[in-house]
Amino acid sequence: MSDVATQPKPIVGVLLAGGLARRMGGGDKPLKELGGKPILDHVINRVTPQVHHLILNANGDPDRFKKYKLPVVEDVIEGHQGPLAGILTALDWAAENVPDVEHVISFATDAPFIPRDLVPRLMAPVLAGEALLSCAITGDRTHPVFGVWPVALRHELRKAMVEEEMRKIDKWTDRIGIVHIPFEVEPVDPFFNVNKPENLEEAERLYAIQQEAAPGKYEKLNIGVVIERTESSSRWQDHSHRPIAVFPGAPEKSNQDGWTALREGEGWTHFHAATVPLELYRGETEGYKVNLSNNPPHIYIVLSPGEEADDPEVVVHLVTACPYEAESYTEDSDQLVEGVPMPADVAMWIKDFCDTHHKDTPFKKRKRKSYDPRKGDFAQGRKRGGGHG
Repeated sequence: MSDVATQPKPIVGVLLAGGLARRMGGGDKPLKELGGKPILDHVINRVTPQVHHLILNANGDPDRFKKYKLPVVEDVIEGHQGPLAGILTALDWAAENVPDVEHVISFATDAPFIPRDLVPRLMAPVLAGEALLSCAITGDRTHPVFGVWPVALRHELRKAMVEEEMRKIDKWTDRIGIVHIPFEVEPVDPFFNVNKPENLEEAERLYAIQQEAAPGKYEKLNIGVVIERTESSSRWQDHSHRPIAVFPGAPEKSNQDGWTALREGEGWTHFHAATVPLELYRGETEGYKVNLSNNPPHIYIVLSPGEEADDPEVVVHLVTACPYEAESYTEDSDQLVEGVPMPADVAMWIKDFCDTHHKDTPFKKRKRKSYDPRKGDFAQGRKRGGGHG
């Protein structure tokens, strides 16, 4: 899981696989194959970079999930009581195993197209104090199994389940109050789930559509950039700045939102400066593979000087996992390029991308395009479509 300790509070993710899969005819739905690998592989690949800790809620023999090297936790309430029991189980596990944890986020394990920015979007209204709970919605259909759950409510939830025999998630969310976060369903419904055998054929069709929909660019992953500001002894400047870390699953933050202090010491402060998209291109897999061969691999951060009155002293221009692209920005004396250690879960995501899309063809460096990072669209300077396929 995320190995950067700069995000304000850790988040625990729980993969809900405790059901009986009656409509599938029994067995483990998440172990059914899609695109040549188990559905659970797709789910883990998408959610791992978004959380600090990930556990699997499943009943029965845990050895069937041994290859995933995740904590497998049985329901704390017996009798296969549904996803609400899995959520309570995760809340208990988080409280007992993760210091300072405040929230658990749940994921269905039969949904292979989960958004890669699901966690920061669900967390945004919770962190802003707008609601205690949030979940995804597409159209008029809510998806409460993709939701945020405060650890502080675990005793209240246990009481509701044990004393009131509450089993429906909707009844619990109606009682507490919940915010629904909308997601688009094109080109593929991100919460399509494989409930029945015939759904597997549809999932294969959607998987092909998703692969075809982005011939040049893979789905982006939002990355929080941490900058260290230190006091300077120079007569020409009061402070110096350098990026020191990144963390996936960061809440949205543009350069104009102001920096958020994470921690400080004598003469230095660490800030969450901005959240920017890390984008992977099929034409750059050779560069990613070179990067992954390093120990450790790096995320490269490009900083530019702030130019407007309301800008910080430096602004985050972009992040990249391609060393060749990073090198191209060193040609500009006004920009600072620094590599920081790549979180292990991000490395796993990039490796999976390379395994899926790499072809042994000569690497072609993409042409740089200038753009203004203050406008908030960090991706607009990146070449899209052709040239990456």
